Amino acid sequence: MVNAFVCNFKVGDDANKDVVEANFLNTRIYQRLSIQTVKDDLKDRPIIILRTELKQADYLRALDNFKSRIGLVGPDNLVVLSNVSMCVCFEYNTPAR
Repeated sequence: MVNAFVCNFKVGDDANKDVVEANFLNTRIYQRLSIQTVKDDLKDRPIIILRTELKQADYLRALDNFKSRIGLVGPDNLVVLSNVSMCVCFEYNTPAR
């Protein structure tokens, strides 16, 4: 399963509205939780995060709607994070009865 998400932040009681600032936060999260070089140790990461950028020109109103759901306003592209999880279901791995 791929879980895609975006993080935003609040200052006081107000959610950040600046897409560029949210992109900076998500990029920093990615840098902290991703494997970027062969010297990075998997054991140092509690979770491994992937990153992509949703381009405004490609997603148009759908991206505007997504940004508004997290309090962001503006025409900028959006940095999106994701992680991949696997579920090992033992009942599917056992022989048929």
